[in-house]
Amino acid sequence: MIGLSFTPFVQAKSPVLTLSVSPEVKIVFPLLESAVEEAFKQLSIEVEFIELPSARATKESKLGHFDGELIRIAEYDQYVPNFIAVPEAYGEMEIKAYARKETQLNSYDDLLTTTVATARGARFVKSIQLEFPFETFEVLRWEQSFLMVSQGRVDATLSTPVYANLLMKKYDIDNVEAKGLDLGGIKFYLWLDKKHQAIADKLVPIFKMMKKDQQLGLF
Repeated sequence: MIGLSFTPFVQAKSPVLTLSVSPEVKIVFPLLESAVEEAFKQLSIEVEFIELPSARATKESKLGHFDGELIRIAEYDQYVPNFIAVPEAYGEMEIKAYARKETQLNSYDDLLTTTVATARGARFVKSIQLEFPFETFEVLRWEQSFLMVSQGRVDATLSTPVYANLLMKKYDIDNVEAKGLDLGGIKFYLWLDKKHQAIADKLVPIFKMMKKDQQLGLF
């Protein structure tokens, strides 16, 4: 009698990548996590989002503790050289300066004599500082920067209009406004560890198609 052996079928698990995300991003872009999750799903890859403050996430990423970061600016590899950006950006957002209504802040000369409150690890602020070397005062969270401006403890803060409006409404701040100074826009990208270069390349056409279908973007 011939003995038959059966090898049970074991379904291979999808690889799981860990991406850090700051608390601010979850507030400003509430749909971004699910959209990016869907993009990875098209590659049969699962993603897990770990919430961390921006500065802490940068340190952890440099140590190789994350596979990527959900959203950062174009120059992020200057701080985390082992990371690469998915070449297709999510989009671009306008950056504005916010100060008390009576504060004069409408020229670059005004900005150069201004102390700007900024959340620790905010790389887009450092990027703007390369062109306009204003002084900064670091706080742990963006909420603190707007409250300090409202209380007259610092001159100004920087933000996207969407996030600024959310915070000022949440904390009932009515004595702070966006100033007319043009600080341009900042492009934001998904960043991955360099070992995931092949994945980054495969995400480009997926991102383009999702953006075309309005399933992915800074909204």
